[in-house]
Amino acid sequence: MKIGIIIFNGFVHFEVAIVSYLLNTKFEVVTLAPTIGGVRSEEGMIIQPDEVISEKPIESLDCLIIPGGNEENIINNQALKSLVSTMNKKKKILGAICSGVLVFAEMGVLKEQEFTTSIPQEEFSKYVTSTYKDQNTVSSGHIVTAKANGYVDFALELGKKLKLFENYNDFEETRQFFKEFKSL
Repeated sequence: MKIGIIIFNGFVHFEVAIVSYLLNTKFEVVTLAPTIGGVRSEEGMIIQPDEVISEKPIESLDCLIIPGGNEENIINNQALKSLVSTMNKKKKILGAICSGVLVFAEMGVLKEQEFTTSIPQEEFSKYVTSTYKDQNTVSSGHIVTAKANGYVDFALELGKKLKLFENYNDFEETRQFFKEFKSL
């Protein structure tokens, strides 16, 4: 299984650090950016993407994740719109956190879906067919959304959707480690 994580100048690394860590234990995780060359995260780290979005065959991805950050750097990217639209039509798993959820809304992915985000609700007023839920993470069909502070719940929910965990005990051990800081 192949997981794509979108990175772009101004993306928030911590929002996808745990999900990429967890998913990389069982699946291939690749980073995709609008252009070749390093991108600077909101935290100031420069990360070299594995691939350019426009060169990624849609069929090769099973899941796509969009972090929050300065979404103006990707919201109008045609290759990303095409990728998200096709994956949505095929009901492949899509995840977005914080302002990444706004990208999904703009691309029409959230129509008739429940979602959550840290972004003020006024920014979602034109997406009236979507239903906001005041929760850290919302799973609605094949789409998982989260508030910025729900980054651990986001990782766990995507892990469940992708059948990362061997059983309930595996899930619970992972949850306790990241949510309650209990050692293994």
